[in-house]
Amino acid sequence: AKSLQILAEMYEADEQYEEAVRCKRRLLEIEPGNVDHYRDSKRLMFALKDLDGAWVACAVLTLLGQANEKEEATYNQHAPKQIAEDALTPTTNVWAQLFSKGEELLIGHIFWTIYQGIGVQLATKELKDYGLKKKSQIDPNEKELLMHVYRHTVRVLALNPAPELYHSPKTPGLQLAELMPPVVLVGDNVRQGQTDQELGFVLGKSLTYFHNLHLAVALSPLETLETLFNAAVKLFVPSYDVGALEQNAGFQELLVALGGMPPQLRQGLQRYVGEYIERGQKANLTRWLNQIELTANHVGLLMCNDPLVAGQIIKNEAHRTLFQAPSRLATRDKLVDLAVYALSEEYLGLRKTLGIAIEAA
Repeated sequence: AKSLQILAEMYEADEQYEEAVRCKRRLLEIEPGNVDHYRDSKRLMFALKDLDGAWVACAVLTLLGQANEKEEATYNQHAPKQIAEDALTPTTNVWAQLFSKGEELLIGHIFWTIYQGIGVQLATKELKDYGLKKKSQIDPNEKELLMHVYRHTVRVLALNPAPELYHSPKTPGLQLAELMPPVVLVGDNVRQGQTDQELGFVLGKSLTYFHNLHLAVALSPLETLETLFNAAVKLFVPSYDVGALEQNAGFQELLVALGGMPPQLRQGLQRYVGEYIERGQKANLTRWLNQIELTANHVGLLMCNDPLVAGQIIKNEAHRTLFQAPSRLATRDKLVDLAVYALSEEYLGLRKTLGIAIEAA
């Protein structure tokens, strides 16, 4: 970190501000708790005449409670009061810039292949198990604010098919329903009293689980996911130790089901499992779920259009249930990741790509 700091100072002295910013981004990843790195990033963004980057840095400093009077004023001057409805429709895949750097996409590919092959067999619940009927589905063209933000979110994230939403009065907030395909249950508290930015964050976060690489998480709990992963490896590596599952009749049936998938899917699964085995690492699905939530927070940030608003929602998640992600992350870990991601090349670049970056007058 010390050598990177020296390098950043040298680049800044030579007015090579872009190189200095790159050093600062690396320092933020190494020392995310060092407030100086955020303030230095703000200064460098101003030097580059990048008002959007400087504003984001001021928003992060405000979120962290470290902004001085001028920085807080800069944040307030440019803070949007609503979602970026005028965001351009992406012509390229935005997800590459949203994934958490720690998310193991290969695990997602393994589960997506399994989902395509035997997803129908994995679904254990129906609408009636949630006390719902088909008529409970919310019309995607409904004029209420929730559905307006929903349509905007689906468009920007290019989710196709768009997830179905069902009104479930007894549900607190939004909840993923383990159906095939999964759907979102919407409680009354989400449909009333929320700002469009709050809805943008919570819809962006929950709909992240409808990306192909995350769909299995919406369908199955952690214990089932671990069994599925073990079965996928066991299918192609007979010597793989699965412990007590070896004697489990359900596990043996699962092996048969995976083996009976269409040849193309089976070959794809074999390739992904082979790549994972070559790494010589044991899958940590709890960590994988945690990283998906960080990805989901990145999406929520993009959709609510304000780092301070996103951070405040995350701070309140523990006692104001709008959406409970299937992971085990501490609030501090989520906030630290959000602060670092907000100043990343990926997020600031995405804002420019979508035409929502703040521009100097």
